[in-house]
Amino acid sequence: VIVRFQGGHNAGHTLVINNITYKLKLLPSGIVRKNKISIIGNGVVIDPWALIDEIKQVKKQGIKIT
Repeated sequence: VIVRFQGGHNAGHTLVINNITYKLKLLPSGIVRKNKISIIGNGVVIDPWALIDEIKQVKKQGIKIT
C-alpha cells in the first residue's frame, strides 16, 4: 500500500519507468506500480479539477485507476 498523506498539487514528482515519463502532483507515486494499492489520505489538499486531469493523463499512459 502506498499512501500520499499530506500536501497539495503545488509540487510535482517526475518518474521515469521503462522509458515512460509520469508527472504526478496529487496521485501517490506508487500508482505506476502494478499490484499496489495507492491511497490519497485525508491530509492532502485536493484541487478536484487538477486531480481529474492527472487521472486522465496517467490513464492515457496505460495506468489503471479504479
